[in-house]
Amino acid sequence: MFIHILFNFVLIQLAFGSGTQEVSVVYGHVAWSPDGKYICFTRSEVTNTTPRRMRSDLYISRPDGSEMRKLTGDNGNESFPSWSKDGKTIYFGSGAPGSSEQDIYSIGTDGKGLRLIARAPGRDGAPVVSPNGRKIVFNSTRDGGLPQIYVMNNDGTEIRGGCLTT
Repeated sequence: MFIHILFNFVLIQLAFGSGTQEVSVVYGHVAWSPDGKYICFTRSEVTNTTPRRMRSDLYISRPDGSEMRKLTGDNGNESFPSWSKDGKTIYFGSGAPGSSEQDIYSIGTDGKGLRLIARAPGRDGAPVVSPNGRKIVFNSTRDGGLPQIYVMNNDGTEIRGGCLTT
């Protein structure tokens, strides 16, 4: 087991299994709730098979690990949670296992009300809610090139790209 801490990403890897397949459990992409009482994070299971397989879901818990509960289902690989200003909604990226495509969703902190927020060819991910709660900034390959930064309303409308230029 090893633990590595990088800014808002905490990597704790636990390996288990026997024979030729080993599964590593990795925790990361941690986000604090606005009131500081909870954290939301990604829990991933990664195999050492070829090709490598990964399954990721979002969980919510108290910072000490108590009251942990799974927030998302097993249909996609969820990552990069971001809390709404009121602490009632989590925004995140999700894609089908094995796919390079990813979309942005929201879900209530009670696990109800899953909603697609942004979908385009390519990868939309790593959403971050603005301090006033009205906008979401995210990265995307929706224009077919390297990831760029986009901004949209928190309901997925008015997507604007090319926020940064060199």
